[in-house]
Amino acid sequence: MTASPFRRAPAEAARLRFSHASGLELALVGDVLVLAGPEDMLRDFRATQVTLVVDDLDGALIDAATRHGTLRRGPQQRATGRNATVGYPSGAVVEYVEWSPATRTEADLG
Repeated sequence: MTASPFRRAPAEAARLRFSHASGLELALVGDVLVLAGPEDMLRDFRATQVTLVVDDLDGALIDAATRHGTLRRGPQQRATGRNATVGYPSGAVVEYVEWSPATRTEADLG
C-alpha cells in the first residue's frame, strides 16, 4: 500500500513523513495520518479505530480512565513524541498522540 491515493483527498502534500519502530512508514497528509507497510506489520494497528492528537497525553489518559478506558499500550516515547492506546467498554480503541515540540514545528502544527 502507498499513501499516494490519500494525497488527492485533502489536496495537500505530506507535511511530515517518518518511520515507525515497527517498520511502518507514516505520513501526515492534511489532518490524516496515513500508515503504509506490509500487511503483517499493519495487522497490530488495524484494531485502532482512530488516532487523536492531543496537547497533553497524561491529561488525556486521566480523562480516558474516568470514562472507563483501559490502557492497552504505552505511554511510549517515540522520536515524534509520545503515544498510548486505550480500549473502551464500547469496543472502541483509540490511540492518543502528543507530538513533540520539534515535530509540531516540522509539521507546521503551531
